[in-house]
This record gives sequence, structure tokens and C-alpha cells, in this order.
Amino acid sequence: MRRGLALMGALLCAGAGAAETPATQAVLAARGAAGYARSCARCHRDPAKVLEPLTWELSGRAPEERAIWLKDFVLNHHSPGEEGAEALAAYLAGLL
Repeated sequence: MRRGLALMGALLCAGAGAAETPATQAVLAARGAAGYARSCARCHRDPAKVLEPLTWELSGRAPEERAIWLKDFVLNHHSPGEEGAEALAAYLAGLL
């Protein structure tokens, strides 16, 4: 019984980050919005104008695909690091 509970706990922990819920995406996007205001808005005041030239690349893609593409873009443009790039990408992908 104990072994079964330990195994079940390990499986639950291992899968905890596997599927993001809309709530965790919302928290990530909120962190991205704060990061944008803090670090990006000095040069890129309006995020809609930042995204405008990229719409040809991102239109028709699922939000998850947009976030992946934007994360790669952000990592190559004054990168805030892996975690910051993921948050910024979630924020920007939500604006499209």
C-alpha cells in the first residue's frame, strides 16, 4: 500500500508541469506583461505595433505555436533569459 502511494505521488509530481492549465498560462502572460512594461516598453511602447510586422508569420497558427515562435524570437532579441522569454512569448501570443 505504501509503495503504491509513493508511486502514485511520484507519477503525479512528474506530470505536474506536463499540461499547463489556462490559469497557469494567465499567470505566465501576466508575468510577461509586467516584463514587457519593465524591459521592452522603453523602445517598443505599443506591443501591437511590435507584432504588426510579424502577423504574416504568425497568422493561422495555434496560440501554442505562436508562443514557441515568439519565444525563439525574444531569446534572440535582448534576451531576458529562458523563463523571461517564455513569459513574454505567452503575453505577446495572447495579443494576437
